[in-house]
Amino acid sequence: MKRFLLPLFLAFTFVGLNAQLVISEIMYNPPEGGTDSLEYIEIYNAGDAVDLAGYYFEQGVTYTFPSHMLMSGEYVVVAVDSLAMLNNFGVTAYQWTSGGLSNGGEDIIIHDPSDVMVDIVDYDDTNGWPMHPDGNGSSLILCDLAADNNDPANWQAAATDTGVDIDGIDLLGNPGVASNCQSDFLIRFISTEASVGEGDGAVVFGVEYPAGDAVPWEISVALNSGLSTATLDADFTWADTTDFVSGFATDTVYYNVQIIDDQNVEGTEQIVLNLSGANIQADVLANTFTITIEDNDTPIPAYAIGTINTVDADGVADSLGVECQIQGIVYGVNLRPSGLQFTLIDENNDGIGLFEFSTNYGYTVNEGDEVVVQGSIGQFNGLTQIDPDTVWMVSAGNALVAPTVVTALDETTESQLIKIENLTIVDPADWTNSGSGFNVDVTDGTNTYAMRIDADVDLYGTTAPTETFNLTGLGGQFDSSSPYTSGYQILPRYMADLQVEAELDPNYPPYDIGVVTTVDADGVVDSMDVACQLQGVVYGVNLRPGGLQFTLIDANNDGIGLFEFSNDFGYTVNEGDEVIVRGEIGQFNGLTQIAPDTVWMVSAGNALFAPTVVTALDETTESQLVTIENLTIVDPADWTNSGSGFNVDVTDGTNTYTMRIDADVDLYGTTAPTSAFNLTGLGGQFDSSSPHLSGYQLLPRYTADIDVIMDVDPNYPPYDIGVVTTVDAEGVVDSMDVACQLQGVVYGVNLRPGGLQFTLIDANNDGIGLFEFSNDFGYTVNEG
Repeated sequence: MKRFLLPLFLAFTFVGLNAQLVISEIMYNPPEGGTDSLEYIEIYNAGDAVDLAGYYFEQGVTYTFPSHMLMSGEYVVVAVDSLAMLNNFGVTAYQWTSGGLSNGGEDIIIHDPSDVMVDIVDYDDTNGWPMHPDGNGSSLILCDLAADNNDPANWQAAATDTGVDIDGIDLLGNPGVASNCQSDFLIRFISTEASVGEGDGAVVFGVEYPAGDAVPWEISVALNSGLSTATLDADFTWADTTDFVSGFATDTVYYNVQIIDDQNVEGTEQIVLNLSGANIQADVLANTFTITIEDNDTPIPAYAIGTINTVDADGVADSLGVECQIQGIVYGVNLRPSGLQFTLIDENNDGIGLFEFSTNYGYTVNEGDEVVVQGSIGQFNGLTQIDPDTVWMVSAGNALVAPTVVTALDETTESQLIKIENLTIVDPADWTNSGSGFNVDVTDGTNTYAMRIDADVDLYGTTAPTETFNLTGLGGQFDSSSPYTSGYQILPRYMADLQVEAELDPNYPPYDIGVVTTVDADGVVDSMDVACQLQGVVYGVNLRPGGLQFTLIDANNDGIGLFEFSNDFGYTVNEGDEVIVRGEIGQFNGLTQIAPDTVWMVSAGNALFAPTVVTALDETTESQLVTIENLTIVDPADWTNSGSGFNVDVTDGTNTYTMRIDADVDLYGTTAPTSAFNLTGLGGQFDSSSPHLSGYQLLPRYTADIDVIMDVDPNYPPYDIGVVTTVDAEGVVDSMDVACQLQGVVYGVNLRPGGLQFTLIDANNDGIGLFEFSNDFGYTVNEG
């Protein structure tokens, strides 16, 4: 045995003493389809200058160098295709004679002209070697040119982007130049992207981690929901995960994402995952993994509603079971709060019902929305409807068609917006306000119609009208057996659909508001105890939640207060509603008001008068919408946020006014403004004794009625947002710690309910974030 050991020892010693060429980079499996053209080997001269003439590869590839003086510290590249190297990388390379590099690893051996082995590398794609170079775009790079290049711990997958892209995969390498290793320890996705069909099942991907020490690497893979277009739990399943893996050797940990094969026609979607480590750096060029999902579902045909809502002679839908896509405008409210139920009418004024028992597909019903619906055509008790699989929002606030006046309910009125005029209730006892809804027969004196009041509309729970009314609603049907040719109904959407045509009642003669609100020299109302009928638009919120209290202003811009202690007559107060009121004129502490016996809703969403700018509060401002400008608070201590409301004296520098903040407006509970402001509100009066010529007040309706005028504070100079949001070359804001005043529009919701967090964008479309940990300064965040 000794006779063999000594020659071996001498041979290896000879190689070690004479070796100066180092195999320093290997591209063994570029991500090319078919024959590889970008395989290459890089050699580094770690010794003195040497003429490469006669140096040759014994294994790996076949090639003998011509005369080439390689200076100390220089690189030379040998490739399978020298022209491809020049065209893609701009690198001059020698082209080997034959052979190719194994994708699974092999020996690469260089000999000098005397057949002495100069260098050998036994690379691999397992056993601790980086795995990313095996088809994922990276070359193998030696990080320490003086270290053992047969130790996989000294190699790394290249991270330098060459600017070359093959089938969406970036080529990463450093042929002919230094390795540019990022650090001693890096984690990376083995591949950075994958494309799959929706029906392919799971996508398996790996994270490569290096050899380190006894402390485990802490690796986290998390979904980037902001960049992902696929929907978690609808298109795929995934749970963010953190793993602790051994740092003793380079290895790979594998994960999988399960793709859900649904029946929905979708565009191409992406899942984006991010890689990070608590005690190890992630490769910035391979810390994102993107999965592209190609849909496999057959497109559903799109039809006009009129194409699929026809019926045969027995009233049976012609298109039962047809899968299709329709588009239209939403009419009415959601009659199925746990799911969806509304009417859809398209641009041709053709309508259909929509019903889903328990899913809303993320859509909140709002009349006027335009939506796209996919599903199958069905029928329930004669009513043709679509059973949706998907609902997409397109736009909001679209105009509705005018209702069609009809005198019969039949198949032509189904899922149409219609109107029947001059109706009365046949039997008021039918107005039961019970169950999931109730039917009431109504008549125009010639025909009788079924009015269905669903429990989900605001008419449910109100009192039956005793007068003649016009009725607007959506045509429906409830016929439990074929032929489906009866059971037609009209379903009002809300209180405004029932427009009372108030008949003249000699006990309540109609007057303009200005006729009954005059006062005598002592401020006492002239029409005290007069019974009358008034009509006008509601201003402000309800200041009496247990009953009614608001201001009514008519077409002549004359106003009056309304107060009822404990009855709301089935009416819910909304500013902009037009109502008819019957009652008696009275007065409370100088404020003229009507005590109602009846309140009828006429219409909603009516325009309000612009406020009148005044400099005095008196009888002329009572129950008027007015504005006083350039005010400040006399004593901030008056802003008590206590009791049923509180008074605050405000001044414009000349006059002092009383501002009353009622406990039922959203200003109550906020902080007092510290700057000058303009104040809009409804004129009031609180004078407990005659003559009622004092105690005039101004009552803001909501927070927006205080329009703050910001004074310039030298400690907070005003700037455009773009002035203070610039950053330096390191991304550090230039205006760090600068105190300033900014103004802009709020975007988004409050992301910090315990304080404030939103985005502010100014008139120049420059934006900035705002964050306050625990104080909202009395401001409630509202976009816009």
